[in-house]
Amino acid sequence: MHLLTTYKLNLKSTFFFFLLFSTIFYIDKIILGPWATVMVHDTFDADFYRFAIHADLLKQFGLFQWFPHFPGGIPSQTSHFSVSYLATLLCTIFPTWLIYNFFIIFYMFIAGLGTFLFFKKFCNFSPIPSLFAGIFYALTSQIHPHSIMHITIYYAFPLTFVFLDQLMLKDKRLHDRFWILKIIFINFFLFISSPILTLPYFIFLQFSLFLIFRGWKPLFVNYYIVRNIGFWFGFSLLCFPVLWSLIQFIPFSHRSYAFFEAFNLTNFASTFLITFFDYVGRTLTIAPMAFGIPFLYSFKRSRWIFICIILTFIISTLFTLSTPIIKGSFLEKMDLAHLVWTTPFLFLCFILSYIDELEKRPISILPSFIVSIIATLIYSLLFYSDELRYTFSIGNCFSAYAFYLFISIRFSIPSKKNNLLFSVGFVFLLIILAYEWNFNTVNKNKFFINIPLYLIIFSIFFIRKYRITAFTAKPFKLFLPLLAILLLVIQVRFMRYFGLGNEGLMYEKYLNMVYSTNLIDTQSSPFRVGSVDFDYPCLLQIKGLESVESRSPIFNRYYKDLFGLAIEPQLKDKKHRKHFDEYWYDLYLGIDLDSRQDLSQFFSVPHLKLLNLRYIFSLNPYEQIKQISSNEIKLLPQEKKKFLHPLASPYDKPIYIYEIKKPFPRFMFIPNSKLFNDGKDLFIALAQATESDLRQYVFLEKTAPLPPITTEKRSASADIAIKTYHPDYIKLEVTNPSPGFMLILNNYHPNWHASINGVKTKIFKADHAFQAVFLENSGKNNIELNFAEPIFYWSYLLSFLGFLFINFSLLIGFRSPPCKQLHP
Repeated sequence: MHLLTTYKLNLKSTFFFFLLFSTIFYIDKIILGPWATVMVHDTFDADFYRFAIHADLLKQFGLFQWFPHFPGGIPSQTSHFSVSYLATLLCTIFPTWLIYNFFIIFYMFIAGLGTFLFFKKFCNFSPIPSLFAGIFYALTSQIHPHSIMHITIYYAFPLTFVFLDQLMLKDKRLHDRFWILKIIFINFFLFISSPILTLPYFIFLQFSLFLIFRGWKPLFVNYYIVRNIGFWFGFSLLCFPVLWSLIQFIPFSHRSYAFFEAFNLTNFASTFLITFFDYVGRTLTIAPMAFGIPFLYSFKRSRWIFICIILTFIISTLFTLSTPIIKGSFLEKMDLAHLVWTTPFLFLCFILSYIDELEKRPISILPSFIVSIIATLIYSLLFYSDELRYTFSIGNCFSAYAFYLFISIRFSIPSKKNNLLFSVGFVFLLIILAYEWNFNTVNKNKFFINIPLYLIIFSIFFIRKYRITAFTAKPFKLFLPLLAILLLVIQVRFMRYFGLGNEGLMYEKYLNMVYSTNLIDTQSSPFRVGSVDFDYPCLLQIKGLESVESRSPIFNRYYKDLFGLAIEPQLKDKKHRKHFDEYWYDLYLGIDLDSRQDLSQFFSVPHLKLLNLRYIFSLNPYEQIKQISSNEIKLLPQEKKKFLHPLASPYDKPIYIYEIKKPFPRFMFIPNSKLFNDGKDLFIALAQATESDLRQYVFLEKTAPLPPITTEKRSASADIAIKTYHPDYIKLEVTNPSPGFMLILNNYHPNWHASINGVKTKIFKADHAFQAVFLENSGKNNIELNFAEPIFYWSYLLSFLGFLFINFSLLIGFRSPPCKQLHP
């Protein structure tokens, strides 16, 4: 019997194998701790900084409903996660680097183990292919282009699927010692998942794969659907605080899909193909996916999985393009374009399904070898010149080589076919070598990265060609694929370190980039800060500063409009205006600033002040800003310390801090008002307003009830004392010489409530995005503002009921299994 089929694999051995595998892969995280590198993109510039700030606010104020540190403020639950999110709670105890390092190792571990168990236990595939699939998925899950937290489904799906299947559909016996651990893991997965991503994606995968691998048996399928409806209903209740807040926020949502071209078949086809090749390239599955194409006619299950893959890309493409079906609807807000994130696991299902079929019945695989080699060659040549794509091209070469070795050893390909296979592969690599060397398309470092690949391919070709018997023994046959896996491991670390999300940033130096916060005044009225040529605004926020900018899929659209006025000089050309209006993931003060020649092409200073901006951090001493520093902006003393970026020399610079003179305070007494028939007229007037206008007038829409309006122009100032400033509660003591408005430069939201001297009063939406209350009486006035979502605490009760519902469903499944006739 063949070596690769005689070795026995059990749960205990694979558990420790994948634990050891993921630990060794990230041994640097364990040894270096806070000095280890981290992936910034989405992970630290959008998620982890928010965990840390939420944790600080929780420790100071307890459960809060308004998040003030986000641009202009936003309801605290309006995100991928709530303030009670598990990672946030962990941040109240542990540093973010420890949480990050733990999750990055843990996710790789459960991705590999779960994939092995899915194919071995649920699909009943051979253990060795299942093991290799687990290794491959564990590796490719680490080069996902997005963060590690909000796409927990990407890592945890296989293991959660297996556990749910075992708990709900199979007879459970008392000797199953791990059923409690399985329930705990499922709960952990649900608590660390993002509801708006997990609900559509997980359910789609779960039911699709169940039907493909178990078949349509009405009684069995109906039972499965009923039990899972209960389970996912419980998960919906568990996530109710976030789901409800997101629904409530829809009127304020800024997201627009208008920048996509009008839907037509040409756009659809091009987007579909680009997305497809992008994902098979990123998951290093070009060769094995192409290898299975000739089997679509013969293998029914493989055909259905491939159809499922194509449907997934079709749905994703439809939601990527602007289509009449979804435009302007609630579906447009659901991120269903990211259903494509489910395809990497579907790829593996397709690959393992035809390998399983090949083991059951012999069929010629030479056409598949030829198709896969051609596909790998085409992909590599198409994307070879691009900096990021280059790493995926080489990664797919490594993947193809490992896959060819596995197939050739697994199915004992005759020597002539072996020679043909490795001859073609060797010629292909010689072409790449000549392409690099003669045309100098890549630098020397990239060339040396490929040397191990060239050597190993040449060695295999040499050994196979000349049939050196010493190298055809069984141990060496096992050594070759293991060596290929080792090369894949090296390649994946390289791609993660240099190509995706910039994991080359050291955590300790990254978070300590901003040394200069001691130069700014933090004792006065609350204010906001911003950054120019500062890649990560979150570094200011994580220092406890409120920022005018951020990175997030969710912003208040009225605030974004004002932000656009502040950077209007940078939006003169169509390219930058289009990006600002229609791209939803970031608000940055600086857009392509190096190409600007004078300050008039930087900012509108009056509108910067309206945002309550007081300090601008920068890595560059802009001459344009220096030229007017005596009038509007001054440069604070240069910080002596330098931030030494661990990898990139451009960051080996001091931090420059610019202070805006006479900034607008967070709370301003405005004696006069201007009324407009609608928001459009108001915004046009606001865009044309001078600083004097903004200090003299509150811009209001004509809504009922209106405050008493006078045509008399009043000029007055007031004494404002801030008694309390908490996320949900603000108390002011104002001494105003005349009637007027108290303008509060926090985002307007209907759940903010106000009282003056104990009497409830209306909060007006002022200056397009902010709040104002009318002070009818002169003299001393006590103003109280509090944010209260009517069902905030009730939503947490529903969340707790959802938790009970989930676990009741799982426990009932354990104690009351279906009758035997339900089993496939």
